[in-house]
Amino acid sequence: MAQANKLAVEDVQRSAAAMLGSYEDADAVLSAMRSAGLIGEQEYFQTKIGYLQDEAKIRIQALKDENTLLASQAQGKAKSLEAERQIAKNRAEIARIEQQTLTKTTVLTVEAAAKRNQEAQAVEEQGAKLRSQKKSK
Repeated sequence: MAQANKLAVEDVQRSAAAMLGSYEDADAVLSAMRSAGLIGEQEYFQTKIGYLQDEAKIRIQALKDENTLLASQAQGKAKSLEAERQIAKNRAEIARIEQQTLTKTTVLTVEAAAKRNQEAQAVEEQGAKLRSQKKSK
């Protein structure tokens, strides 16, 4: 049973790693599109936040699935103790992921607001320049 448990946990981890790899690829494409000017700044930030939150959900769900497997398949006192330790580690990791995601989302939200302000200021400055040129004529 221990081998089956280990294989099931590895399957959960592999599946999560595959999904996360897809997000890393999509993030690289998103950054390239931003650099090339193919998407606007606000779309970039919204998509980036979405990727970040989706990645966190995948990581958290994988840890929860692992905890479920560990809890259901632990037999014997030593195995149960080992499973409980791993479950506790996974719960701590879930809390860390949630906090990290909140922090990164806040940072991206602030960066998006700063970019919006810069864009608005640039538009205002351009408008003032045009008004000034009109008055000069």
